[in-house]
Amino acid sequence: MKQFLLAAVMMTCCSALASAQGPARAAVERAAKPIVIQPNTMAVRATVDSFILPVKGGWFREVKGQVHVDLERPERSRFAVTVNTRAFDAGGPRYNAFLSGPAILNVAQYPEMTFVSRAMTRIDERRVRFDGNLTLRGVTRPLSVVATIAPDDRPGQARFTARGRINRLEFGIDKGYPLITAMVDFVLTTQPPAE
Repeated sequence: MKQFLLAAVMMTCCSALASAQGPARAAVERAAKPIVIQPNTMAVRATVDSFILPVKGGWFREVKGQVHVDLERPERSRFAVTVNTRAFDAGGPRYNAFLSGPAILNVAQYPEMTFVSRAMTRIDERRVRFDGNLTLRGVTRPLSVVATIAPDDRPGQARFTARGRINRLEFGIDKGYPLITAMVDFVLTTQPPAE
Protein backbone atom coordinates (compact mmCIF):
# COMPACT_ATOMS: atom_id res chain seq x y z
CA MET A 1 0.00 0.00 0.00
CA LYS A 2 2.81 2.41 0.90
CA GLN A 3 4.51 1.68 -2.41
CA PHE A 4 1.27 2.44 -4.26
CA LEU A 5 0.82 5.76 -2.44
CA LEU A 6 4.47 6.72 -3.07
CA ALA A 7 4.10 5.96 -6.77
CA ALA A 8 0.87 7.96 -6.94
CA VAL A 9 2.50 10.97 -5.25
CA MET A 10 5.48 10.81 -7.61
CA MET A 11 3.22 10.63 -10.67
CA THR A 12 1.17 13.59 -9.43
CA CYS A 13 4.32 15.66 -8.79
CA CYS A 14 5.77 14.82 -12.21
CA SER A 15 2.48 15.69 -13.88
CA ALA A 16 2.30 19.03 -12.06
CA LEU A 17 5.92 19.81 -12.95
CA ALA A 18 5.33 19.02 -16.64
CA SER A 19 2.23 21.23 -16.64
CA ALA A 20 4.16 24.09 -15.07
CA GLN A 21 6.98 23.74 -17.57
CA GLY A 22 4.62 23.51 -20.53
CA PRO A 23 4.19 27.28 -21.18
CA ALA A 24 7.90 27.97 -20.60
CA ARG A 25 8.94 25.15 -22.94
CA ALA A 26 6.47 26.34 -25.57
CA ALA A 27 7.86 29.88 -25.34
CA VAL A 28 11.44 28.62 -25.80
CA GLU A 29 10.46 26.43 -28.76
CA ARG A 30 8.57 29.34 -30.34
CA ALA A 31 11.56 31.65 -29.90
CA ALA A 32 13.92 29.07 -31.40
CA LYS A 33 11.94 28.65 -34.61
CA PRO A 34 13.55 30.13 -37.73
CA ILE A 35 12.34 33.54 -38.88
CA VAL A 36 11.46 33.92 -42.54
CA ILE A 37 11.16 37.34 -44.19
CA GLN A 38 9.05 37.24 -47.34
CA PRO A 39 10.14 39.27 -50.41
CA ASN A 40 6.92 41.23 -50.85
CA THR A 41 7.59 43.00 -47.55
CA MET A 42 11.08 44.30 -48.40
CA ALA A 43 12.50 47.47 -49.91
CA VAL A 44 16.05 48.85 -50.16
CA ARG A 45 17.16 52.43 -49.61
CA ALA A 46 20.48 53.74 -50.98
CA THR A 47 22.06 57.02 -49.80
CA VAL A 48 25.24 59.00 -50.50
CA ASP A 49 26.79 62.21 -49.23
CA SER A 50 27.03 64.84 -51.94
CA PHE A 51 27.99 68.48 -52.36
CA ILE A 52 26.25 68.81 -55.72
CA LEU A 53 23.13 66.62 -55.59
CA PRO A 54 20.04 67.98 -53.81
CA VAL A 55 18.70 64.40 -53.69
CA LYS A 56 21.02 62.10 -51.77
CA GLY A 57 19.12 58.83 -51.92
CA GLY A 58 16.20 56.81 -53.13
CA TRP A 59 14.25 53.57 -52.80
CA PHE A 60 14.43 50.29 -54.68
CA ARG A 61 10.90 49.05 -54.12
CA GLU A 62 10.96 45.75 -56.01
CA VAL A 63 12.93 43.11 -54.10
CA LYS A 64 12.71 39.36 -54.75
CA GLY A 65 14.18 36.55 -52.70
CA GLN A 66 13.99 35.51 -49.10
CA VAL A 67 15.69 35.96 -45.75
CA HIS A 68 15.82 32.89 -43.51
CA VAL A 69 17.27 33.45 -40.04
CA ASP A 70 17.88 30.48 -37.73
CA LEU A 71 19.48 31.82 -34.55
CA GLU A 72 20.00 28.34 -33.11
CA ARG A 73 21.58 26.91 -36.27
CA PRO A 74 23.27 29.81 -38.11
CA GLU A 75 24.58 27.47 -40.82
CA ARG A 76 20.98 27.02 -41.99
CA SER A 77 20.43 30.76 -42.38
CA ARG A 78 20.32 32.39 -45.80
CA PHE A 79 19.97 35.91 -47.15
CA ALA A 80 19.49 35.99 -50.93
CA VAL A 81 17.77 38.91 -52.63
CA THR A 82 17.50 40.32 -56.13
CA VAL A 83 16.75 44.03 -56.50
CA ASN A 84 15.14 45.43 -59.63
CA THR A 85 17.34 48.47 -60.34
CA ARG A 86 14.78 49.79 -62.84
CA ALA A 87 12.31 50.26 -59.98
CA PHE A 88 14.40 53.00 -58.37
CA ASP A 89 12.72 56.14 -57.08
CA ALA A 90 14.80 59.15 -56.05
CA GLY A 91 11.81 61.43 -55.74
CA GLY A 92 11.44 62.87 -59.24
CA PRO A 93 11.76 62.00 -62.94
CA ARG A 94 14.89 64.12 -63.46
CA TYR A 95 16.86 62.48 -60.64
CA ASN A 96 15.49 59.04 -61.48
CA ALA A 97 16.71 59.40 -65.06
CA PHE A 98 20.19 60.53 -63.98
CA LEU A 99 20.70 57.84 -61.35
CA SER A 100 19.24 55.10 -63.58
CA GLY A 101 21.33 56.19 -66.58
CA PRO A 102 24.60 54.76 -67.90
CA ALA A 103 26.81 56.85 -65.58
CA ILE A 104 25.35 55.46 -62.36
CA LEU A 105 23.15 52.35 -62.23
CA ASN A 106 23.01 51.72 -66.00
CA VAL A 107 19.71 49.87 -65.59
CA ALA A 108 19.35 49.27 -69.34
CA GLN A 109 22.36 46.95 -69.27
CA TYR A 110 22.20 45.82 -65.62
CA PRO A 111 18.55 45.60 -64.55
CA GLU A 112 19.30 43.68 -61.36
CA MET A 113 21.47 43.89 -58.28
CA THR A 114 21.89 40.79 -56.09
CA PHE A 115 23.16 39.88 -52.66
CA VAL A 116 23.75 36.23 -51.71
CA SER A 117 25.05 35.29 -48.28
CA ARG A 118 27.75 32.70 -47.62
CA ALA A 119 27.51 32.62 -43.83
CA MET A 120 25.67 34.15 -40.88
CA THR A 121 27.17 35.01 -37.48
CA ARG A 122 25.06 35.77 -34.42
CA ILE A 123 26.17 39.01 -32.75
CA ASP A 124 23.66 39.13 -29.90
CA GLU A 125 19.99 38.42 -29.17
CA ARG A 126 18.74 40.79 -31.88
CA ARG A 127 21.60 41.23 -34.35
CA VAL A 128 23.29 38.98 -36.88
CA ARG A 129 25.92 39.53 -39.55
CA PHE A 130 25.59 38.09 -43.04
CA ASP A 131 28.78 37.75 -45.08
CA GLY A 132 28.23 37.31 -48.79
CA ASN A 133 28.65 38.76 -52.26
CA LEU A 134 27.01 41.78 -53.85
CA THR A 135 26.74 41.93 -57.64
CA LEU A 136 26.13 45.39 -59.09
CA ARG A 137 26.65 46.48 -62.71
CA GLY A 138 28.10 43.06 -63.48
CA VAL A 139 30.78 43.34 -60.79
CA THR A 140 30.82 41.03 -57.76
CA ARG A 141 32.45 42.08 -54.49
CA PRO A 142 32.32 40.74 -50.90
CA LEU A 143 29.87 42.53 -48.63
CA SER A 144 28.93 42.15 -44.98
CA VAL A 145 25.61 43.40 -43.68
CA VAL A 146 24.44 43.67 -40.09
CA ALA A 147 20.78 42.87 -39.55
CA THR A 148 18.56 43.75 -36.63
CA ILE A 149 15.65 41.39 -36.03
CA ALA A 150 12.61 42.29 -33.96
CA PRO A 151 10.13 39.37 -33.80
CA ASP A 152 6.48 40.35 -33.60
CA ASP A 153 3.52 38.42 -32.18
CA ARG A 154 3.09 36.19 -35.24
CA PRO A 155 5.18 32.99 -35.06
CA GLY A 156 7.99 33.00 -37.60
CA GLN A 157 7.43 36.66 -38.53
CA ALA A 158 9.66 39.62 -37.71
CA ARG A 159 10.60 43.19 -38.49
CA PHE A 160 13.96 43.13 -40.23
CA THR A 161 16.53 45.81 -41.05
CA ALA A 162 19.90 45.07 -42.70
CA ARG A 163 22.62 47.68 -43.24
CA GLY A 164 25.67 47.57 -45.49
CA ARG A 165 28.12 49.97 -47.14
CA ILE A 166 29.94 49.76 -50.46
CA ASN A 167 32.58 51.76 -52.29
CA ARG A 168 30.86 52.59 -55.59
CA LEU A 169 34.22 53.08 -57.33
CA GLU A 170 34.80 49.33 -57.00
CA PHE A 171 31.69 48.78 -59.14
CA GLY A 172 32.73 51.21 -61.88
CA ILE A 173 30.53 54.09 -60.70
CA ASP A 174 32.85 57.10 -60.59
CA LYS A 175 30.57 59.86 -61.90
CA GLY A 176 30.85 63.03 -59.80
CA TYR A 177 33.60 61.74 -57.53
CA PRO A 178 34.76 63.28 -55.18
CA LEU A 179 31.89 65.78 -55.01
CA ILE A 180 29.62 62.78 -54.69
CA THR A 181 31.26 60.51 -52.14
CA ALA A 182 32.46 57.02 -53.01
CA MET A 183 30.66 55.36 -50.12
CA VAL A 184 27.04 54.29 -50.57
CA ASP A 185 24.93 53.09 -47.66
CA PHE A 186 22.25 50.47 -48.24
CA VAL A 187 19.41 49.65 -45.86
CA LEU A 188 17.08 46.74 -46.55
CA THR A 189 13.96 47.01 -44.43
CA THR A 190 10.56 45.44 -44.05
CA GLN A 191 9.08 48.78 -42.99
CA PRO A 192 10.03 51.45 -45.55
CA PRO A 193 8.63 54.88 -44.69
CA ALA A 194 6.13 56.40 -47.08
CA GLU A 195 7.90 58.87 -49.35
